[in-house]
Amino acid sequence: MVKLIYILLALTSASHATITADASASISVTVASPADVAQAYGTLLGERNCNGIPPESLHGAPRGSIELLILCVALTATSNQSDVALKVIPFPNYARSLRTVETGGADVSAESIWLEDISSANLLYSDPLIRSMEFEKGLYVTSKALLDRHPINADYIQSLRGITVKNWAYDWNLLNQITPHTVSATRYSAIYQMMLRERADFTLLRFVNTKDMTQTMEGTPMYPIPGIKVRFSGSRHYVISRQSPHAEVLQFHINQGLKRLRESGQLHAYLQAMGLGLEQTQDWLSLPQ
Repeated sequence: MVKLIYILLALTSASHATITADASASISVTVASPADVAQAYGTLLGERNCNGIPPESLHGAPRGSIELLILCVALTATSNQSDVALKVIPFPNYARSLRTVETGGADVSAESIWLEDISSANLLYSDPLIRSMEFEKGLYVTSKALLDRHPINADYIQSLRGITVKNWAYDWNLLNQITPHTVSATRYSAIYQMMLRERADFTLLRFVNTKDMTQTMEGTPMYPIPGIKVRFSGSRHYVISRQSPHAEVLQFHINQGLKRLRESGQLHAYLQAMGLGLEQTQDWLSLPQ
């Protein structure tokens, strides 16, 4: 069982108030998280506070754990405290954690949510963590032979078979826009099994910020098709339960923290740790055109 990760976040009850270190004014802020994200964040944090982890040390860390770290750093950015900890509550999956925030069982989400998926009747949401067209992925293959065929362009991609989990609506929709040859996997690990059996040619993965951006998934080496990437329309936001007694206070401080992080360039560094906005892919062709 994933252990809870406790962080003390002091807020006053007044709207748009300043975060304070006064223990008498402290409240516990609960964060609903998928269990794998909570576990990865706990491993990432160790005995350190969230401000003690430099973005350049995060390359290869799961995206959700980095987003939870950014949430913590954003809240401390408007605080006079050196450390903030969140009470992270693990749930079996993303859908359960989001539903818990919607129904008031937790104050805020650990991960960002696509704007189109946010129920405004139940949720407040932050300014964008990831702006529209900032979220991007590479087209990864298991066979290097596919990388030796030239020219690599949009027409070539349309000749290949792309695979992803059909329930991942945004990935599935984008995959169908760049190739007519799509294959549906039932689960994450099946993607790589089917590619190794040559039932599909490529899948969509977030980049890793290394020189060649090669990565290993489920023990399988994965290589990015050079010169091509996909970008997702739509922005991603943290969500706050409208039932939380501190909803507007949390929304204000998250927004102020994100603003400071973006203005300082630190948010860009965190996004690069997630494989977004990399210098290596800056001039690559973006699909769909």
